[in-house]
Amino acid sequence: MPKIFSYDGYVIYFYVSEGEPLENVYVHYGKDLYDKSAKAWINSDGTVSLEYNKGIPLHKMNKLLKITEAISDDICDKWYEHFGEITYKDSELGSSYED
Repeated sequence: MPKIFSYDGYVIYFYVSEGEPLENVYVHYGKDLYDKSAKAWINSDGTVSLEYNKGIPLHKMNKLLKITEAISDDICDKWYEHFGEITYKDSELGSSYED
């Protein structure tokens, strides 16, 4: 589970042991790499869509989402390095990653 970024006691990460079929690109947020307090999808345009939030205060969650959008290209690069492919939830056909 690569830690992508940390902010104010929270980490942004994704799991590297995804099954088949591979999920669309996403990140988890939590106090550590095993705490799945929140999950967001990365959209093809770099924006994020919050899937759920189970306990992160709203003001901190909003900041984490803004950070995620700001580093979405880096997140997608790391995802592609680990999985060799990438798809986005906001695309019906699953936009593919262009290197």
